Amino acid sequence: MRKMKILIFSDSHGDLDSMKKALSVHKDAEYVFFLGDGLREFAYLREFYPEKTFCAVRGNCDFYGEGEPLSNILNIEGYRFLLCHGHSFSVKSDLSRLSYAAMEACVDAALFGHTHIPYEAYISDADHPFYLFNPGSVSRSSDGRSHYGLVQISRSGILFSHGTV
Repeated sequence: MRKMKILIFSDSHGDLDSMKKALSVHKDAEYVFFLGDGLREFAYLREFYPEKTFCAVRGNCDFYGEGEPLSNILNIEGYRFLLCHGHSFSVKSDLSRLSYAAMEACVDAALFGHTHIPYEAYISDADHPFYLFNPGSVSRSSDGRSHYGLVQISRSGILFSHGTV
């Protein structure tokens, strides 16, 4: 298995510059995931990085949807990722609906946005353990910073982290 980096954005709400800054820091990211609420600027971003693979889902504020799904499951380097914005799983109330969906789909990670708050948890007591991961908002976080997420896949496993620009 080769090393790979995935950059994750959510909730850009018009802030294209913060996504560009994170991409300039992580030029080696092969994939860029977008978890909704800002598909217009994400579509614009795709045009400038044709060498990267872009995957997106629609959020509750994405009236410009380009036909993107509300959720998607991707298989990358032997890992299964559930991508969603989170509003359809009521993640602002609790994470149980998203956790059940992750267990049912046997994913290794459920990636979500909507809350604007960075979050990471490893659910080890499920039949198929998985991660819950929210990169936070790349524009409107409660702490005033622009957040994004990273997934690094290597021979030793999968590693999640958060970054700010």
